[in-house]
Amino acid sequence: MELSDILRRRVAVVGIGSELRCDDGFGPYLTRSLNNFIKYLGCREDVMFLDAGNSPELYTDVIREFNPEVVLFVDAVDFSGDPGDVILADAESAIGSATMTTHYINLKVVLKLIGVTEAYILGVKPACRDYTIKLSEKVADAFRKLFFIILREVCVNCLNYLNREQIFITSVKFNRG
Repeated sequence: MELSDILRRRVAVVGIGSELRCDDGFGPYLTRSLNNFIKYLGCREDVMFLDAGNSPELYTDVIREFNPEVVLFVDAVDFSGDPGDVILADAESAIGSATMTTHYINLKVVLKLIGVTEAYILGVKPACRDYTIKLSEKVADAFRKLFFIILREVCVNCLNYLNREQIFITSVKFNRG
């Protein structure tokens, strides 16, 4: 499944992680930034962005009420690759790998409580998990690219805005999970 295919459906994009731990804040930063940006440009009504922090299980009612076809978790994940690399993986497969995401136990609970049958993880390989609120340079670069890739898929008025601003980010290096 391609990211664009996922984003064309009724999707809940759920950022998870701790903004106090450098690159672990990737998911919350991305979902909150997208949510704030689309307030001004408009988003399709079948897309929800949610910053769930370290406790996605606390947001199951909100996600279930939205009734998504698919959930896309956004997180810093450990996988074989270089810092800043991006992976798109089936959540069920990824959750089985305890080394992939530090939030895997919570995701099992969340998926069960939401009752969705299809979920994915969009992750970035962290360079740093120190106690600092700034993303590392490599993860910040992945953040910028993914921000505009996602924005182009979900934003009602974004193409005119992005073309006017001459922002042409077309690809990001994906590893397949």
